[in-house]
Amino acid sequence: MNITGKSHSAELVAKALELDFYSLSVGEQSTKSDLLGFIDANGNYRNTAFRKAFEMGGLFLLDEIDAGNPNVLLSINTGISNGFIDFPDCQITVHKDFTLVATANTFGRGASEGYLGRNSLDLATVNRFIPILWELDEDIEEALVDHPQWIKVARKARELADDSLDGVLIGMRNSLYGADMLRQGIDFEDVFKMAICNGLGEDDIQVLNEAKKLWKTKKVETETYESDYEEPTESDEFSF
Repeated sequence: MNITGKSHSAELVAKALELDFYSLSVGEQSTKSDLLGFIDANGNYRNTAFRKAFEMGGLFLLDEIDAGNPNVLLSINTGISNGFIDFPDCQITVHKDFTLVATANTFGRGASEGYLGRNSLDLATVNRFIPILWELDEDIEEALVDHPQWIKVARKARELADDSLDGVLIGMRNSLYGADMLRQGIDFEDVFKMAICNGLGEDDIQVLNEAKKLWKTKKVETETYESDYEEPTESDEFSF
C-alpha cells in the first residue's frame, strides 16, 4: 500500500465540513490516558483532544491505529457504538457532530511486509469501522508534486519496485520530497539517491536506476523544469 495522503485528507474533510480537527498518532506506548485523560495528583481532570472532539464536536483522527495497543483501543469502543464513554471524571454522551476517522497501513491483522511494527487489532474494534481501501491517486499526486519531469522518474521507479523488488515502497512522499529538493537546487543524482534509493542495497538500486533514463532523455515543455542533466559531448568546449 502506497503512502497516499490519508491523514492529510482527513484534515481536509474536517475543513470542508467546517469541523474542528483533532488528531493523535498512536503506538505501543500510547495509553488510555492519552485518549480519555486522567485525574492528576491535585484531583483535577486533565483533558485530551479526543475528549474535546467527543464532547464538543469535531473530527478526530486516530492516526496509525494498527500501531496502537489493541487493549487501549478497546476503551473507546463503547463510545463508537453506543454513544457514551465513562471518562475518569464523568460519563459523557457523544456530540452530534463528532466524527472518528482511523488510518492504517494494514487491515488490522498484524504485521505485514514493510510494516513490521503493526499489531493485530481486536475484532471488536475493527468491526466498528467501515474500511476504505485508499489507493494512491495519481491526479492528486501530480497536483501536489507539481514537477512534471521528476514525477515521471518517481513513477517509473515505483513501477520497477512494484514489479521486481520485495519490501520496497515508493509512495507519494518520495515524489514530494524529491521535487522539493530539486527546487532547492540539489543535484538530480543526489536527489534520486536520497528520495528514491535511501537505505536500499546495491542490487535494488541497480533495478531502480532504470528510472533515471527518463530524466536524461525526457524534456518538458515548460522552462521551469527543463532538465539540464545532459552528459557532455566531445564538441563541448570552453572559450575564454
